[in-house]
Amino acid sequence: MTDPTVAEDLSARVALLTAQVEELHQRLDQATAMPGTANPAEAEPKLTFETVEQWVTGLFLPLYSWRVDGQRWFWCEQWWAHAEAIWRLELLWRGWEAARWQPTGMSGWSMELDHHLRELCGDEGPFRQCRAGEGDRAARHVDPEAASAQPAPGGWWKA
Repeated sequence: MTDPTVAEDLSARVALLTAQVEELHQRLDQATAMPGTANPAEAEPKLTFETVEQWVTGLFLPLYSWRVDGQRWFWCEQWWAHAEAIWRLELLWRGWEAARWQPTGMSGWSMELDHHLRELCGDEGPFRQCRAGEGDRAARHVDPEAASAQPAPGGWWKA
């Protein structure tokens, strides 16, 4: 049986992440509009990957090795079930799509990638309890636990 408080916390987190992703979409759309065009919609560059999932499976996973600083990365085949992973991978995908149009854009993007890889796949990342399948060993996914919060006392947010 699911605790209603946990379900509400997860719903709130999903709503917040959805709003953040939408804001990132809007910022990226504004940042990638080509200068000198009358209609920004006509000038929008075509995405190489239409979705974050296409980017993850088409570029991210094939391109980047599984070792960082000599330590094994953690990965979850159900990465899409981890809210933090969706957020970080969406940032990386959108950043990659924008950076590829800049003459030196990949330089800055690669620093962003290095940061997010450590946070996403490192010892303290969202995949730390999950394991990718290897040989005879099956993949393992562990649902992340949502942090709890108590509501602020009445009048707390009023100035």
